[in-house]
Amino acid sequence: MKKRQISLLNVCGVILTLVYPFAVFCVLQKQLSFRFVALLLLIIGVANFLRSGGMYIFLVSGVGFSSFLYFMDDALFFKFYPVLMNFLFAFGFFYSLLGGREPVVAKIAKRMGYRMEGDALRYARGATLAWCIFLFLNTLASLITVFMSDVVWVVYNGFISYVLIACMMLGEYLVRRRKIKNVC
Repeated sequence: MKKRQISLLNVCGVILTLVYPFAVFCVLQKQLSFRFVALLLLIIGVANFLRSGGMYIFLVSGVGFSSFLYFMDDALFFKFYPVLMNFLFAFGFFYSLLGGREPVVAKIAKRMGYRMEGDALRYARGATLAWCIFLFLNTLASLITVFMSDVVWVVYNGFISYVLIACMMLGEYLVRRRKIKNVC
């Protein structure tokens, strides 16, 4: 029963996240109230917090940013949410590389059953650094689109960015499978 709730929560969180750029486009076209989209953003933050197993970054960013947007009188600020999220993820990956912490990629690999020691751990550090660079570049691209047309913003943040992230995830996973043979 618990597993079914988690997967329904995952589906809802993913759908809401995918819908966000299109809801912002409707706000910018004056077809939706930005208070409605601020509420949607709050729900996305809470859903991502719950499905992540308690990563407070989702709760803080969802509640904080949606509260800020709820009281703002300018729909342009809604376009900054993907910039904020990309930056926070880039920072999270980078932070995991500091001071002997466990790299994010190592944590993910462990959950998938990999033993992370020696060469596998070195690989995970390099892959985490690659994610940092990728997410930083994605942050810059999202920031640039904020100042472009609404259509360009939606196409990048609602489609291209997701495709790039999926390609990075798949590529890293395929390389990890080839590089790390020691699965528990």
